[in-house]
Amino acid sequence: MLIIYFSDNTNLKINKNDINSYSELITKIIDNKFKSNYIKETDLTIITKGLIIDINSAFNVDENQTFLVKINIDLEYIKYINDERLKKLINNENTRKFMYEILENPAILEKLKIYKYQTALDEIYKMGFKFPEDKIKNLLDKNNGNIELVLGILLN
Repeated sequence: MLIIYFSDNTNLKINKNDINSYSELITKIIDNKFKSNYIKETDLTIITKGLIIDINSAFNVDENQTFLVKINIDLEYIKYINDERLKKLINNENTRKFMYEILENPAILEKLKIYKYQTALDEIYKMGFKFPEDKIKNLLDKNNGNIELVLGILLN
């Protein structure tokens, strides 16, 4: 067994007999840890016995040898790449076009956000007051959505 410790505080054990080179070790690590083909060998730095491993070095490992692996890539990126929901969205032509629109204009997403105290804001507008929306939102935020307090402040 080879014991692999990652920079994200996880670990992995790999059977020593399944590996004949450092390149195979890296491939096995990528397959078991990331389950992705988007990671290159250079995305990982492997250290053992105080030395950084060069994939072209002679393969010489002991049973229960410990390896430290520094991940040189953004793990959130890998999560998105491997997310089946994202793959389904990208494979659908209509949603793919919408995603491209969002990438070109991220402000579209701002319109989709629901204001925390939207019901309170709607009730104040139903009463017929003509105060600026950002002023009312600011007061609702400061008063935790309490309509009575906001109306008291606005009318005084």
